[in-house]
Amino acid sequence: MDQQSEESNTINKIDIEILKKRLLILDFVSLFQRISNILRSAVAVHIWDLNTAQDFLVWSDRGFPLCSFILSGDVSGKKCFIDRYKCAEQATLLEIPLFYKCHVGFSCGFIHLTNYHQYNVVFTVGPFHIEETEDVLYFNVISNLKGLKLHIPDNEMESLKLLPYHSIDSVKEVMLWMKDGFQSHWNRLFQEEIGKQSKIDNRKYREEKRKEDVIDIDQYLEKFDKVRKQMLLIAIQMENRRFAEFILKGKAEELKIQRKNLEKAKFSLYTWVMNILSLLLLEGSDNEPKNKQELFMLKDKLFLENKTLSVFIRSLTKNIFVLINNSFKKENQKERFAIFYSTLEKKLISDCSLFAVSEEMQMEPSALSHWIKRNIGINYEELLNYIQVEKIAEFLRNTDKNLSEIGRCIGIKYSSLVSEKFKKTTGFSPIEYKAYFRGKERSYRKKL
Repeated sequence: MDQQSEESNTINKIDIEILKKRLLILDFVSLFQRISNILRSAVAVHIWDLNTAQDFLVWSDRGFPLCSFILSGDVSGKKCFIDRYKCAEQATLLEIPLFYKCHVGFSCGFIHLTNYHQYNVVFTVGPFHIEETEDVLYFNVISNLKGLKLHIPDNEMESLKLLPYHSIDSVKEVMLWMKDGFQSHWNRLFQEEIGKQSKIDNRKYREEKRKEDVIDIDQYLEKFDKVRKQMLLIAIQMENRRFAEFILKGKAEELKIQRKNLEKAKFSLYTWVMNILSLLLLEGSDNEPKNKQELFMLKDKLFLENKTLSVFIRSLTKNIFVLINNSFKKENQKERFAIFYSTLEKKLISDCSLFAVSEEMQMEPSALSHWIKRNIGINYEELLNYIQVEKIAEFLRNTDKNLSEIGRCIGIKYSSLVSEKFKKTTGFSPIEYKAYFRGKERSYRKKL
């Protein structure tokens, strides 16, 4: 019996090490760090064995995300651990963030990311101040701890004054986005784990399978968003607001249809942009912000007024360009890109070949081609391809034009080439894309 127990423990240790290594690959660590930057708060990833009440800290930044009492060995530390255990246990059963408020007043959020054998991966973000509103469970343990008559160190109390302030819906949106991003990476990297049932104490919990259309659209977004991200970085480097707004408009319209809520769409767009900017900062890009603190306080400024989607995009773009230092690109390069992009937009409907665009700009085709490659990092055809694909997507979402009509609007002669170009860039055929987004939009309008 003892031998079997030892073998079981060995297997568990191996499982833990495997899971730790999986969680510490670049895809996941980069995602954890970006959430920390967006919320200006500490984050941590834990592995919980809820059967034995064991907790393994896998990754954390800015120190431990909760107060020092959790790590202490006295009664208060044990009590905190028990309450955190309850939160982790509940988080594994829910698909929404669970918020915890301790005796000191620290607020933290928990969300379950995935399960591996009997172990559960729980993501913790905090501390911060939040509004206590509906639609999110709030696990309040202050009443349980008041009787302990704890002494709160002055530095703990002072730190409360410095915590960032967020609305609970904002934090919820970021954490759900975090969960989606994590699952997308997990499913791509570890196919054998998809659909596994949770084995936590043989209880009711089991992983819900995503609907086919959600899986499909996640795959689409992951592929197309890589291209969009690259184009947004070009727009930022060249400080071209028109190009940036064009990119964000496509992303925002899709988010509005998916989220079925304007405010959620705007916040999702904001987190998507901040995700890209945070990655820039982590990579030590030349796009160093003039004021990091102001950059991460941008949310409060953007969401003060109830703006339409187009006004919100303009405000977001304007603020990004104010806060990001683009001095490494010379003004004449930015001016030339502005002329180039304006010319390309104008020539789309007629002849958008390199020869036609360069002739309009009074440049040699080879000179324009070399300038684009040297200063933007991609060739003319790649940039043109993206703009055409984004335009195709816009027509598919908002009009009933067929592929031939769409092709004539963007300089592509044959409908087969429209379909081929769109499929190659996004992974979706125009018919699949239109069926999803137009179908979702009709469903949304009926509800309204």
